[in-house]
Amino acid sequence: MSEIAYEPVSEPPDPVEAFARDDSAAAQAQAAVLLTLAWRHSGDDVPFDLDEDVIRYVVRQPPAPSEVPRVAPEAIAARVGSYGDMSFDSTRQRLFLEYREQPDPVTAAALFRLSMDSPDPLVRVAAATGYLETGLEPERALEILGEGAESQVELVRSVAQTSIGNVAPELQRPQISGLDDEGPSQPLESTLLIHGTFARRESWWRSGGDFHDYLLNSVFADLYSATDAFSWSGAYSDAARVLGASDLVAWLRQRESGPVSLVTHSHGGSVAMLASWAPVPIARLVLLSCPVHWSEYHPDFNQVGQAASVRVHLDLVILADRGGQRFRVPQIKEHVLPLWFQHSATHDPNVWQRYGVPALLP
Repeated sequence: MSEIAYEPVSEPPDPVEAFARDDSAAAQAQAAVLLTLAWRHSGDDVPFDLDEDVIRYVVRQPPAPSEVPRVAPEAIAARVGSYGDMSFDSTRQRLFLEYREQPDPVTAAALFRLSMDSPDPLVRVAAATGYLETGLEPERALEILGEGAESQVELVRSVAQTSIGNVAPELQRPQISGLDDEGPSQPLESTLLIHGTFARRESWWRSGGDFHDYLLNSVFADLYSATDAFSWSGAYSDAARVLGASDLVAWLRQRESGPVSLVTHSHGGSVAMLASWAPVPIARLVLLSCPVHWSEYHPDFNQVGQAASVRVHLDLVILADRGGQRFRVPQIKEHVLPLWFQHSATHDPNVWQRYGVPALLP
């Protein structure tokens, strides 16, 4: 399959059947399975007890954290070879079915290794992520992630870049510092749009971009629209988010801002939550597709008036980020749209109009 546009999915396919299909929805479903298993076999604490979509769709029961040994190529080849002359798709279906019944690192590594040969780039990236957690001889997996990070398709690129940040940080490219304005060119009204990781150079959040202009014209008439709008580096690291929060505080104080409304996407929400502790008074905090890492990133609710989170089911980029998929505190109202997999869906004007997102906001 050539690189395609991956659209949000409203009815996800059965994950077992997805391995026998080659359409956009099936590719995203396969990626969700592979990224979940990659996380499960990373040895990290996996908060699946908080993410019912993961339980229902992929693994059925939460795993206990454990150190997982690397699987040798010979063991992987033997596991794949045990299926004889079965087709590529049928073998992957059987591997996933057997894994569901009896989770096993060799079965997982075999599924990852076989899926690295998928014709779909999103599936290859997700499989490479898992192989780097379970297999030896990582060269091919690193090559796939590097190719994915350069993809022209946003979903492939975002999953690859996020996975690199977790499993192969040595492949990350340096990010340019975010705060580059020369002083205020427009008084701050009350609403500011903040981009997420890897999005600093994208246009959707800037004046003239599709999402910015939709918000300005249809939702927030006071949205900041000058050319010196706040941005941060968008680098994938805790240090970059801390620096981004510091820059946000400086940017707001330079404009002598009072309580501000922040509309944030992805880890832009983490930046905003850190900034609240400065303190920065936030009248309204909107978190779009924000990964949940509660111990590292949460608001100072003494500084936040109202907060809402809007997301999709089983967000692939959040799976690659290995964050929680939902906030579990009463101060943040959660709204999960009837869509699956797509991280960027929450900054799509068409999604906002179709699903009435403005009415969900505080």
